[in-house]
Amino acid sequence: MRTLRETCKLMQKACLEIPGFMLFTSFLFTMTMGLTMMNATKWLSEAILFMILAAILFTLFIAHERRGRCRSLDLSIFRNLQFTGRIIAQSLYSMVFGASLTLIVIFLESLGNYSASLTGLLITPFELSFLAFGVVGGRISDKKGFEMPTITGLLLAGASLLMLSRISAATSPAYLIAATIILGIGAGLFIAPNTSSIMTSIPPERRGIASAIRTLSFNIGFLISLNIAVISLVQATSYEAAAQLIIMEGAANIGENIAANNLAKAVVEAFQTQATIMLAGIPLSLTRIIFRRKFHS
Repeated sequence: MRTLRETCKLMQKACLEIPGFMLFTSFLFTMTMGLTMMNATKWLSEAILFMILAAILFTLFIAHERRGRCRSLDLSIFRNLQFTGRIIAQSLYSMVFGASLTLIVIFLESLGNYSASLTGLLITPFELSFLAFGVVGGRISDKKGFEMPTITGLLLAGASLLMLSRISAATSPAYLIAATIILGIGAGLFIAPNTSSIMTSIPPERRGIASAIRTLSFNIGFLISLNIAVISLVQATSYEAAAQLIIMEGAANIGENIAANNLAKAVVEAFQTQATIMLAGIPLSLTRIIFRRKFHS
C-alpha cells in the first residue's frame, strides 16, 4: 500500500453481473461433475448428461454476455490473438503438468517400492530446477522476448515426458531424476514468460479480468490432467483401485489388485498422451510472431 499505486482508471463504473456469474458457475459445476464421472464406467451415462448440460450452460453464458450491458466477461478480449493463443498454450501446459508428478509418485511407490520419504527426495530435484529456471525464464524474457524461453520450455518439458514414457520397473532412479530435472527446467522456462506475455498483451484496465481468465484456465487444465491420469490407470485396473492409487491408500497392496506390468503400461501411455499435449502448445506460443496485432478496446 505504501509503494504501489493504481496506474489506470476504470472507463466505467464496476457492476456485479449476477445472471452471468450463476450461468458460468453452473457450467463449471456440471463440467467438473461430468469429467469426474467419466472415469467410472458405471457412471458413463450420467457423465454424458452432465457434459451436455455443461455445453448448454456455456452456450447460454456466451449468448448472455454478448447481449448484456453489465458483463461478467468482455468477450472482445479474445480478439487479441496473442492473448488467446497464450491462454490456450497455458491450458495445454496445465493439462499435462497437473498429473505428471502424481504419476511419478504412483510409479515410484507402487512399482519401485520406494517409501514415501524416499519418493519425496527423488522428486525434490524437480522442484529445485523449476524454482531456479522460473527466475531464469523471467530474466531471459525481459532481455530476449517471450518466444524463446516459452518454446524452449515446452520442448524440454515434452522431451522429459517422452523420457518418462520409456520407464519400466527396471528404470534406475538416476534416469527418473534426470527426466524430472528436465521437466522442471522446461516448466520453469515456460510459466513466467508465458504469464508475462498474457498480462502485457492487453491494456492495463483489463489486466484484472485477464489474470482471472489465466488462473481459471490453468485450474480447468489441471483438473483435466488428473482425469487423463485416472482414465489411463482405469485401463489397467478398476476405478476404485485407480482412485486408491491417486490418494496413495492402495500403494502398499498393489500386488493384490493390479498386475505390475499393466500398471506400468498405463503410466507409460499417460506420459505419451501428456507429451503430445505439451508439444501441441508450441504453435500457440508463436502467436506473437505470426500475428503482430495490438488489442484495441
